[in-house]
Amino acid sequence: MPGKHHTSWALEKDGFFWWFDAGENCARTAHLQGYDVRKIKKLFISHSHGDHTAGLYHLFMTMSKLNSLDCRYDDSISVPPTEFECIVPDPEIVELNKKILFFLTSEERSSLKIGVRQTQPGVLTDADGVFVECIRNHHIEPLSDGRGASYSFRIKAEGKTIIASGDVRSSDDLAPFLEEGCDILLMETGHHSAPRLCQVWKERNYKIGKVVFIHHGREILKDPADVAGRCAINLGEPVIIAHDGMELELS
Repeated sequence: MPGKHHTSWALEKDGFFWWFDAGENCARTAHLQGYDVRKIKKLFISHSHGDHTAGLYHLFMTMSKLNSLDCRYDDSISVPPTEFECIVPDPEIVELNKKILFFLTSEERSSLKIGVRQTQPGVLTDADGVFVECIRNHHIEPLSDGRGASYSFRIKAEGKTIIASGDVRSSDDLAPFLEEGCDILLMETGHHSAPRLCQVWKERNYKIGKVVFIHHGREILKDPADVAGRCAINLGEPVIIAHDGMELELS
């Protein structure tokens, strides 16, 4: 839909990014916002569906192209390789995109160093002032070898807590995190009714600072103002309906 591309969001701290999901056009949107995607520290994928991973190739290519252009404009510049780690339930998704990128051009081999790690429940990173942990959810059945296929995240930085749902079968998948409260909840509505979610959270007395709806379902796409109004009534607080390029301050 116009102004609402596939799912991707990032936490920016000290000029670097902790990047979550890579739906189509995430690299383009970031570039238009003035963000340097080479500043990604970690890239976390909630699950391997295309609306969360189809932007990986373009994201990798954009990083490589920016390095190449820096060198081309000034021969005296030596650009170090862009290094970052992808943490994904199914590492083959990243490896496939790397192979496509390296097949099409050779220069990316030296300009990008992409580490890949399989997602495991628990703490994923605790460095540079950013703590990220995850729990398995039930959006996708486990992989054939029993590995988890779909995850939700809790992120802590500068005394604030963010919960990011990924795609979930039910908001009950998030209960272990929601029961402890958060400052910002990024909740998908592609598979749920937003007003109903707000009603459940209010009944359970979850302590949520800001509710931000992402990954919109048809209910929101049809009439976002109406849905936002009903959500505010059910929750007792206003909610935010995300759009491309939106920025939120952790304050």
